Amino acid sequence: MTLNEAIDALEAKPLLGPDKVQANKLAHDLTLRIDPDAATELALRVLIRRFYAQPTTPQSLAQLSSAEAWASANSLTDLTTRIQLIWCAAVGRTHPDAVDSEILKAATAHAEAAQRFPVERLLALAACHPEDADVYLQEVIPLMSEPCWAHLLFMSWLDLAAVRFRGADTNGGRAALESALSVAESYSDQEALITTNTRLGIHLLEVGLTGTAQPHLEAGLASAIEVEDDLHIVILSSLLCAMYIQQDERARAATTADALLISGARRANWFAVVDGHITRSTLLVLDGDTSGAINRLVRAVMHLRELVPAGAINILKGRLAELRYELGASQFDAHYQAAMQSQSAT
Repeated sequence: MTLNEAIDALEAKPLLGPDKVQANKLAHDLTLRIDPDAATELALRVLIRRFYAQPTTPQSLAQLSSAEAWASANSLTDLTTRIQLIWCAAVGRTHPDAVDSEILKAATAHAEAAQRFPVERLLALAACHPEDADVYLQEVIPLMSEPCWAHLLFMSWLDLAAVRFRGADTNGGRAALESALSVAESYSDQEALITTNTRLGIHLLEVGLTGTAQPHLEAGLASAIEVEDDLHIVILSSLLCAMYIQQDERARAATTADALLISGARRANWFAVVDGHITRSTLLVLDGDTSGAINRLVRAVMHLRELVPAGAINILKGRLAELRYELGASQFDAHYQAAMQSQSAT
């Protein structure tokens, strides 16, 4: 495969799922093959693809700015414009006011006059003009039917969902999330599946559709566990633990609580750890093991008090107080004293 053919193949790959892994490997190999001084345009094309394949960070944005200056210095006008549009879109998605309006205006005008880069132009306009984002996104989405646009199509559906929710278009927002989920499923991208299932599940919970939300939350958790995404494991496990207890799905609640405890500890999210202990204690109460339930909470307080913020410890103490009220002072106090003696002996 010639260098040009390899770059064409790189640019054709969807940057989602297993194809994204292959694209990153190919991009890395190409950077070793290309002499950037002798083949500046080819090197910049690879750099653009690598930028799209990686999370947007201050470092990657700085590299993109350097690439734009490099393209301009080599009189690569079209590439300069394309990189400017990509930069405007990337920055504008989170900080539209940080984009220089003159750069955006010049880049979009050049792209439109040259009839080049319609996707990049519309995405830059959508990001930098949030008040009109729905119009631009609905215009650009049909242009991204080819697999090479998969990653941008996915992000565009997410952005359109956010725009519609802000405008109180609940049904439209949900439909956009479902379209994003369809893209994620098409390419078996676990990170995209986590994002869309989580957002769909939480939205459905907020509008009271618990039964419809649950499969999305469970699918998101399964994907999060597969890639060890502790942040989403914590978020989804907390929601599902409460749902499983309400449904008397004790085995599933126990397994989910254990995932919550592990991921909460790995992230030093002690409120999540406390939530896991309370869930496990609640399950012991439901099983009739009152002594075990109290002992679990006391042990958690004793073991975590040097690590955990006072607010989290107070939640554990609050749950103990609730149990004292539920069980009655006499029964609770006997179990509590036994639990304290057990901890003192260890």
